[in-house]
Amino acid sequence: MEKEVLDSQQLNKSSEETKESKAKKFFGVLKRFWKYFVEEYIKFPLYILAHPMKGFMMFQREHRAKWGPAIFYAVVVIIINILDFQYVSIEIRDRDLKNLKFFAQITYIVGPILLYTFASWACTTILDGKGKLKEIFLMTCYSLFPLAWCSGIALALSNILTGTELAIYRLIYALGYVLMGYMIFTGMITIHEFGLGKTLFSLILTLIAAIVIVFVILLMYELFQKMFGFLYTLYTEITQRDLLRFRK
Repeated sequence: MEKEVLDSQQLNKSSEETKESKAKKFFGVLKRFWKYFVEEYIKFPLYILAHPMKGFMMFQREHRAKWGPAIFYAVVVIIINILDFQYVSIEIRDRDLKNLKFFAQITYIVGPILLYTFASWACTTILDGKGKLKEIFLMTCYSLFPLAWCSGIALALSNILTGTELAIYRLIYALGYVLMGYMIFTGMITIHEFGLGKTLFSLILTLIAAIVIVFVILLMYELFQKMFGFLYTLYTEITQRDLLRFRK
């Protein structure tokens, strides 16, 4: 009887120890993840914002750029853009909630990022830029870091501020865009190893290239619509003729 009691006590003790070890492992993994998140998702983008030349040098040469933070901030900006459409203060809102389309809101963010990436890569390749397509894309997404924080803060404040205080909302939003532009500009200088003049020239070329790409996409879309309409009309005419013959 005593032996059975001792065995049950040992089993309970071992099960408690395994539970404790599992809990320790879980919290250990959680702690490591949090440390990694703070380091890569907050501290490093913040370091780039404060020291753009050194930061983007580490970004490129030490391979500190990672897909996780880049995609994360792009997704955060998309989410905040959707939330801003829905939950911004009534005094500021100038859009009807019925017009909210999630795919359109995603396109408004993803479209310009991809457009800038490909246009910039095409132009900087001609100008012997050192940056690769992947690096330009990651640099652009990392540059969304200040916009994500500023737009989030502005959205939260929009429901607190009233009247003339709402100018702070617009100021914070504008600050986010200015800091994003600053990071993209310094990122181009560092990644491509350009001077100031060459960077400005490449930005002008990128803008022209982006306009050309948009024009070509719209032209192809228009041609595709016309081709689809022609084929659909041809199909309906053939089917109608076949039906008439079958009835006869």
